[in-house]
Amino acid sequence: MKKILLIGCGNIGFRHLQALCASQLAGQIGLTIIEPNTAHHSRITAELGRTPVQLSEVLTALPQQADHFDLAIIATNADVRRRVFDGLVSKHTFAAIIFEKVLFQRIEDLDAVEAQLQGIAAHVNCGRRGFAGYQMLRDTLSFDTPVDYTVVGTQYALASNAIHFLDIAACINQSPLISLDASGLDQSGGDSKRAGYIEIYGTLKGTLENGATVSLTCTPADALLLDISIAGAALTGKIDEAAGTVTVTRGDVTQTLAFETRHVSGMPYLYETLLNGEGCLLPTYAESAAQHRLLLSAINTHLNLPDQSDTLCPIS
Repeated sequence: MKKILLIGCGNIGFRHLQALCASQLAGQIGLTIIEPNTAHHSRITAELGRTPVQLSEVLTALPQQADHFDLAIIATNADVRRRVFDGLVSKHTFAAIIFEKVLFQRIEDLDAVEAQLQGIAAHVNCGRRGFAGYQMLRDTLSFDTPVDYTVVGTQYALASNAIHFLDIAACINQSPLISLDASGLDQSGGDSKRAGYIEIYGTLKGTLENGATVSLTCTPADALLLDISIAGAALTGKIDEAAGTVTVTRGDVTQTLAFETRHVSGMPYLYETLLNGEGCLLPTYAESAAQHRLLLSAINTHLNLPDQSDTLCPIS
């Protein structure tokens, strides 16, 4: 039996639940769910009632009796995630863990948690690495790096989702992000759809170790729009995630290929390989924490907040 602890099951956490229920290992999963909002409990039990996953219990707080889990998933908002993690490790042990993003709001939390994850298979849910389309690009473009990655769009929640695009640019290039420039961000912003957090607009630019660049531009609008392009020494390309296509041009030859994308709920293999000790397509905690440090520092600077490890960056 694979013992799994899912902490937070209201929104994105419910997508993790759906993925676990769709897993080939579903009949071998014993699941404990922590969801403080009892209004979500009936939906949780209804979803589980249609699957062979064995539900241990749905609780409103972490169990006090010490236990060991094969996998823990922390799908809370960023503002409480450090407190939840501390409560988890104070009582329980686990072989692997998946964190939702944005990881934490303070750089000191990134550092403190990383120090406690030695020997644990820790990953962060930047799920584009799990898309077959991006895996194909990574393998196809490996001989043509550096490859610049550009996103221009509207209303796609740059503050919250920048880390997704920074991570996939690093994945395609197989090279780490080394700097971020927030000077192109607008001074005006707005409230996030999540209470207590902010949204930002404008352009965020980054550089990877291999010389590739990543540029993310988001402007306010009534609807979401994403225009994603790539450019290497010998090719250019346009990725349409919504249509599921990528159009690549090399010299005089242009071809349009299928580009598979999936929601979290449609990627059970991310959990299966981790539970089977076969690794995980998601970035490691160390990889993602390095990107988060640059992102938090850049946004803090943009907001004229102190560039210190304990500064709270109001994003989630």
